[in-house]
Amino acid sequence: MGDAHGPEFEVLFMKKSKSDFTVDPNGAISNYFKTQFTEGVTSGGEPKYLTGCEFEPSYWFGRHEIQGVKPLFPKDASDSIFLGIKSRFSDKSVFELWLEEQHHRDMEYKFRLDKVDIEIAKVSQQRRVYGDKNTFEVIVPSSVFSVGVDSKLHDQMTYNGQHNQQLRLSAEDLMIEDFVRSTSSSMADNTTLLLTGQVITVAAIDLAGKRRFLSESNRTESAFDFNWATNKQESIYIAILADEINADAYSKMSLDTDSVQMQMQLSDTGPIFHTKMHNFGRVETNEKTEYKQDREGSLTSTNTYHLELSETISNGDDDSSKSEFVQQALQHINENLSDYAGNLKGGKSKAIYVMKFELDYIAPTGQKIVGLRPFGKAEEFSTHLFVSTLRQAGLAKHYDVPSSKLLVPAVNDLASENNPWSGDTDVGSADDPSAAQYWNTLTKEERIEHLKEWLTKHSHSRGAPSLELKQLD
Repeated sequence: MGDAHGPEFEVLFMKKSKSDFTVDPNGAISNYFKTQFTEGVTSGGEPKYLTGCEFEPSYWFGRHEIQGVKPLFPKDASDSIFLGIKSRFSDKSVFELWLEEQHHRDMEYKFRLDKVDIEIAKVSQQRRVYGDKNTFEVIVPSSVFSVGVDSKLHDQMTYNGQHNQQLRLSAEDLMIEDFVRSTSSSMADNTTLLLTGQVITVAAIDLAGKRRFLSESNRTESAFDFNWATNKQESIYIAILADEINADAYSKMSLDTDSVQMQMQLSDTGPIFHTKMHNFGRVETNEKTEYKQDREGSLTSTNTYHLELSETISNGDDDSSKSEFVQQALQHINENLSDYAGNLKGGKSKAIYVMKFELDYIAPTGQKIVGLRPFGKAEEFSTHLFVSTLRQAGLAKHYDVPSSKLLVPAVNDLASENNPWSGDTDVGSADDPSAAQYWNTLTKEERIEHLKEWLTKHSHSRGAPSLELKQLD
C-alpha cells in the first residue's frame, strides 16, 4: 500500500561464477546457472560466468546498524485510505491513525534495479471484524523479511559502530514517525531530535567580561569593547526548553536522553564547537489568563507567564556558571515574553537542557589560546557574531536559534607580535609542535600570508592549519 521511495544503494556488478556467491537461498542461484548453461556447470567442466552482484541492505536505527530493509511510511496515506479526513475529526495525527489501524502491516516492499522491480516482502493479511474490534491474522514470508513487518520479536544482530550485539526488536519498536518517514538509511537523516514540540532556545555570549543575550529579533548589538587579542576565557551558553522529550524513541534506539553531544557553529564562516548538553530539570510556565474591559464594554483576554525552575536534575556537572545562566535565561524570557509567548501557550511545563561552549583554539604558532579566534574577513572589517547552527552531533536536523547578532571590531594589526596567535613560539611547550616548528621557519611576510589563509581557508577549525593541507595547496 502506498508509494514511498526508500533508501538508494550503490551496487557493483562484476563477473561471477556460481561459487562466487556466498549464499544461495533455496538453490535459486544454482538453478539459474543451470538454465543459462546446460553443460559444464555440474559435470566438472570450465566454470561459467554471469554478470551479477551480491548485496545485503542495511540501515541505522539510532546507534544500531541493522541488516535488512528499512520500514517506510507511504506518501499517499492521507488520501489512499482516507486517514486525512479521519484525522480532521479526531485528536490523532495521520501517522497515529495509520499505526493504530495496523496499516504498517499492509506495506509491500520492492527493490527497483534500473526499471525492474524485485518483490522482497509482501504481506498477506486477513481481517475479521467483530463489532468495533478488528482481529488481524498476518502471514509474512519468513525468508524474505523479518524486522519491520511482522508482529514477532526477533533477536536481530546489530552493529553499533564498535561491535556486534543482539537486539530484541519487533515491528512496533521501529514505528517512530520521523524514522519511517525518512527515505534515508543513515542515522543522520532518520533520527529525530531529542527535544521537540514547542521549543525555546536561549543563547548568551560571554564577551569582554560581559554576558550578552541574543534575542529573537533581527537587531544587531555593538560590542566594540571586545578585543580579539585579549587571550581571556570566553564562552557561549545555550539553553533549550521543550515540552516534549522523545525519550521512548531514544530508549529503543539506545540513545542517551540526559547527556547529548552537541555541535554549534559561530557565524556562517566561523569556528565549529562541540560540547555536551545536559538535562538540567523542569520549568513551570505559570500561565494565567487576564481579562480586561475596554471602553465599549467588551472583554479582551491576555495570557501571562512567569517561568521558574521547579525541578533540578543532578548530572555530576559541578559548573556553577551553568546554574547561574539558567536563572538568567529564565529572567531573560520573563522580561521578553512577547518574543516567546507563541511557544508558551498551553501552560505545559518544559524540560530544560543546558550547554556551555568554551571558546579556545590552537593558533598557527601551535600554542593553545583561550578566547575567540579571528576568522573570515576580521582583518579588514567588523565581524558579526551569532549562533549560525545548533544540532545534535551526527544528526542532519538542527534546532532553531536566536536571530540577533553582536558586531565586534576588526582585528588590529593581524601579524603583531603582541597578538596571542602570532610571534615566535617555543616548540617544546606547544600543543601542536609540528605547527610551531613550521611557524618558526617562516619569514615575516610568509607569516602574514599564513595568517590570512588561516582566517579564510581554515575559518571553521579550532586547530592549527594542517601542514598536510598546506603542502597540498
